[in-house]
Amino acid sequence: MCSDGATGMTMEIIITLDKEDWKKFHSLMQKQLCEAASSKAWRAGEMLLLVALGMAMGFLMIQTGFRQADFHWPTALLVAGFFLLLIVIFFIRLYRIQQGMTQASEPMKGGAFIGEHRFVFDEKGIHTAGGNGESRHAWSSVKRIERAEGLIMIYFDTLFALVFPESKLSDPEEFYRYVNEQYSQAGGSF
Repeated sequence: MCSDGATGMTMEIIITLDKEDWKKFHSLMQKQLCEAASSKAWRAGEMLLLVALGMAMGFLMIQTGFRQADFHWPTALLVAGFFLLLIVIFFIRLYRIQQGMTQASEPMKGGAFIGEHRFVFDEKGIHTAGGNGESRHAWSSVKRIERAEGLIMIYFDTLFALVFPESKLSDPEEFYRYVNEQYSQAGGSF
């Protein structure tokens, strides 16, 4: 539910965020975290995989002495099965860690995310009020503004953002234009 009105250089929005909005935002945050960490994690995983495959190939080459007649299939299958099991365990653990992080970060009812929020935007900054208090953020504290997957997000830090589902805004285009205009006037760039 959203009501918004712009008067001069001021815009007011009242919006009710729910768990589905959080899921969209959390999904985007997971993607960003995975992209940031993937290069390090996947390099380590790739190295582990390459070392394991190299050891398996080396073992097979030594075992066969490069002769087909000496090749011992039961040993080769046992070694290959062992390394395949290690790879499967790696991906199961990765999946469980991801699921655990999602469950651990779910918003609480009565917490800061779920519920009705009132936002007043003006040339000085963003005033927010919700069930848990009020805050004021100067435009200079905004790090970036993003629009993705039906959300408009105003970031104050890497993972801290005000979230505005486009489906709950009466005019998402006007809102996005307005916040970017205010942000760029304060010296930010988008």
